[in-house]
Amino acid sequence: MSRCIVHIGMHKTGSSSIQSSLEGFSDNTFYYAKLSSGPNHSVAMHSIFSDRPQRHHLHIGKKRSDIDSYISKSRDSLEQSIKIAQDRILIISAESISQLPYNNVKAIYKFLSKIFDEIQVVGYVRPPVALMTSIFQESLKGTANNHFDIERTYKGYRNTFSKFDDIFSPENVQLWKFEPQAFPDGCVVQDFCSRLGIALPKQKIVRTNESLSLQAVSLLHIYRKFGGTLDSVSLRGQESMRLGNAIKNIGNDRFRFAPDIMLPFLKKNSDDIQWMENRIGQSLEENLSQRFDTDINNETDLIQAGVHIVPQLLQLVGRPKSDHRLIRTPEAIALLVGQLRQKTASKGGISPFKALIGRLGNVTTKQVNGWAIGINPSIPVRVKITVNGKMVGEKTADLFRPRLKSCGFHPTGLCGFSYVFTEDHSLRLGDSVEVQPVDGSFRLANSPYLFSGAE
Repeated sequence: MSRCIVHIGMHKTGSSSIQSSLEGFSDNTFYYAKLSSGPNHSVAMHSIFSDRPQRHHLHIGKKRSDIDSYISKSRDSLEQSIKIAQDRILIISAESISQLPYNNVKAIYKFLSKIFDEIQVVGYVRPPVALMTSIFQESLKGTANNHFDIERTYKGYRNTFSKFDDIFSPENVQLWKFEPQAFPDGCVVQDFCSRLGIALPKQKIVRTNESLSLQAVSLLHIYRKFGGTLDSVSLRGQESMRLGNAIKNIGNDRFRFAPDIMLPFLKKNSDDIQWMENRIGQSLEENLSQRFDTDINNETDLIQAGVHIVPQLLQLVGRPKSDHRLIRTPEAIALLVGQLRQKTASKGGISPFKALIGRLGNVTTKQVNGWAIGINPSIPVRVKITVNGKMVGEKTADLFRPRLKSCGFHPTGLCGFSYVFTEDHSLRLGDSVEVQPVDGSFRLANSPYLFSGAE
């Protein structure tokens, strides 16, 4: 009898560890499929069987011809794995299959049922709060999510899994509670293999931890929310994974929503949670009695976590620690994350242009000139002019300064300003003139300036 095991699941249920451990595994009983997407078969299976493969976040931005080529390659590798498996049990591990719509899952069944006499679907189910927490952080890596919208992170259990019962029949679908404390040595790989009778040597087990710290989640959220001008919307696929890996160890606090803000969602979805509990025969209740100082109660809490970690971020980017006093806004932090993104993408190279720098230049009785470059050189700085402590006006630093462009201080040179005083504010001998950014993010050299009367 020919058999196939399809491993599905939910976010953060040890899929990466299982896939990395089983990569290349084969014995007289089992053969782990070797697909074009590597040990994680999600992208390959999604590409083959989805009616909208271009919507997968790893395909966004690709040409349709390139996607079609990948689909063809994926299908070939799947068919080749089926041939190699022969009479052995073929294992396919693609957790994202659970997110495919009904008709796409039906397509998978139709394809496999023509080849295999028995198809077994298996997967782990995560309790709701832990699941919502993981989906929130995954959305920051995989989509252009810039909203603090917790409700959107609840993915209905019934909507996710009932289609497998309908298509494959319940007796062929085994769902297990993701409960690491109950696993052998706390290891999901050992639990998975013991349930299926896979004789995987312990030395082959690979444990991976994809979870991000609170601080790393904060930095990604800040970048998504305040980095629109930095092209944060385009962060996808491998680039997203590289950036996530670069910051995942920054900070060491656990990312956790405060229990008080989660309870309303649990109540609202109690019927759906009860359906899942009945389906697996176990409670999904979580201990929400504990409170921690780092719990996230609102979006402000999440942003503040990133503000506190700026010194470590500066170190990753390769900027001096002294810049910490200049990074005062979420927009500034977003630029740092953007620079780190550029660094990871270019294997070490970041923008050579100067930031948070400026100078008060020529001062006469009638006007002041100078230049200023903010944290994002592409956005002109707004400066304010004060005389003897009293503000007399504002100006945008967007005039062309060719020397600043030619010497590499600014990409376009559009960073100069010239403010003409009204007759009421013409300078007199001894007046103190100060020019600084409206947001106070840095000081201009030569400011304040004591007017000596020279024209």
